[in-house]
Amino acid sequence: MECKVCLEPYDDSHKRPRVLPCGHTFCSPCIRGLVQDGYLPCPTCRTEHVIPGDYSFFPIVFEFEELLNRVKHTRGTPATSSSSSPSSVTSSGRPRRERGSAISKKLTNLKVEQESSMCQSTSACVRMRRQLAMYKASLVEWEREHRQLAGDLRRFVQLNEEVERLLAREREAVERMQLEGVDKTQQLRTARRTLIEVRSSQDTFDALNHGDFAQDEAEDWMLKCREAFPGVDAVRKSVKVRAATSKAVSQMFRETRNCSDVPLTPAEERYSDIISLADIFADQANSLTDPDPSAEESVSECLAVPQESVSDSLCLADEIVSEPIHVAEDSVFEAVRVEGSEADLVTDGEDADGGEGAEDDSTILRKVRHIQFTATVDLTAESLSLMREPVRAMLEAGEVYVVQEGQRHVRSAKLSLREDMICLHHLQEKHPPALARTISYCEVEAMLDYSYALTFLELAWPGSPPRRVYIRLSPDSGRGRQFVMLCSGEKGHSYANTNFLRVKNKGLRGECLQGGDYNFNSGVGGHNIIPGLACNGEYKRRDVTGSVGAVYTNALNGAQFYIRTRGRPAVNRFTVFGQVEKGLEVAAAAIALQDVKKET
Repeated sequence: MECKVCLEPYDDSHKRPRVLPCGHTFCSPCIRGLVQDGYLPCPTCRTEHVIPGDYSFFPIVFEFEELLNRVKHTRGTPATSSSSSPSSVTSSGRPRRERGSAISKKLTNLKVEQESSMCQSTSACVRMRRQLAMYKASLVEWEREHRQLAGDLRRFVQLNEEVERLLAREREAVERMQLEGVDKTQQLRTARRTLIEVRSSQDTFDALNHGDFAQDEAEDWMLKCREAFPGVDAVRKSVKVRAATSKAVSQMFRETRNCSDVPLTPAEERYSDIISLADIFADQANSLTDPDPSAEESVSECLAVPQESVSDSLCLADEIVSEPIHVAEDSVFEAVRVEGSEADLVTDGEDADGGEGAEDDSTILRKVRHIQFTATVDLTAESLSLMREPVRAMLEAGEVYVVQEGQRHVRSAKLSLREDMICLHHLQEKHPPALARTISYCEVEAMLDYSYALTFLELAWPGSPPRRVYIRLSPDSGRGRQFVMLCSGEKGHSYANTNFLRVKNKGLRGECLQGGDYNFNSGVGGHNIIPGLACNGEYKRRDVTGSVGAVYTNALNGAQFYIRTRGRPAVNRFTVFGQVEKGLEVAAAAIALQDVKKET
């Protein structure tokens, strides 16, 4: 028999027969030559077989070799005589088949059938071995993934331990402040008793001075508390890690509840259901508003206020009025309206000295609740565009900042909310406040539609609060983009803190306010930051009231702009890139000033 590829007979040394998983047999050299990039296409049925190693992966058909050897041996042995001598017949009289004699056709057919069946079994074994090999590879990969997950879990545990240490340091700082507060409270009580018991004028003056000193000390202590607590980093990390851990653990126990033969402990059972973040925050709020009854005595001691002191101004209000709370430079926290009984730790009755209980300053608790409310929010361009709670609350509080990271410095700018519009202020070379939530400048910039962008200039001069002029840039143009970049400070230079330069045609048609020299603030600068800006029909507009355009067209002064307060509709201008949409009266008021250069 011969190979179907090279048409040469098989042998038991070089051209040994090997069987493919599809059941077809070829010699070893041909199989080796057919292997390409780990695949072997069968020349007969075109089935592609994956080879994890070399051609020796396909087994040798030993039965086929044995059959070939027998055939060769039979062909090489001369046929014996079929005489009916006594030694050549069996006891039943049938001819005896001598060893090495020719095989009958029927037996040959049986051998061929058996060989084919064995080839199929061999192929089935090879396929099974391949499945076992693939299954083993899957098991090895799963073991690797479990080791990696175990490492991730260990890092997760380490993160929890790190937050625990952070909270422990925060708690120790609070305890130190509590002890200091007990001292301040005792000083106030002592000063009050002295003030009550004095009988002479000199003693009264001394008691008043002592009382003023004690009150100043107490005020300083309370100010330190407001500035030090809450630790934004500790609270925010704690909220995030607890929320993520609770969610992950509850999901893990819910999904793997029936995977272990060991019953869950009561502590583990509580994670069998999904824990919502709302429940977590509700528990946190309760922990803040419902103090431990065992601590009532110490709390009362710290919060009690003398009855004879200015109690009219310190009486417990029914509710706490919303008020701005300054938490960091350039950042204002807006307190929410909450019921006094819910927000504050209040003492009932009188203290040992007869003074009525009073509410504590709940600024710290408000900050804590606000951090809890916003800590788990993913601040993205999408969440900004939807502007749902608590993103709106963060914008209203002035806590959202964009960050532009450079090679040598970090620049940031505040995002504020005004008339339901998100306003991007100019970038400055400083880090955002500690309480701020940040988003990349690139993400915010991607939200900007240059074909209909709305920018604002905030004008201020002595005796007047900052007022805004809103300018709509339409359509999309190079000069409009340059104006946006200089308003935001994207490229480093900015119109911020520059003065207006002059008023042209004051009181006449064509009156306008000119500015934009960010280089020298004198009128000789204002270089283009976008090269190649032209003066063509793209900027051709009627010179109407409220139009905004470039004062010059050259590259050295091309960033200077004007705001037209009295139009000339009959005249065409070729540098107009925007129109005042709101606040034109602010520009008119600026023109009315005696010295326009005092405006910024």
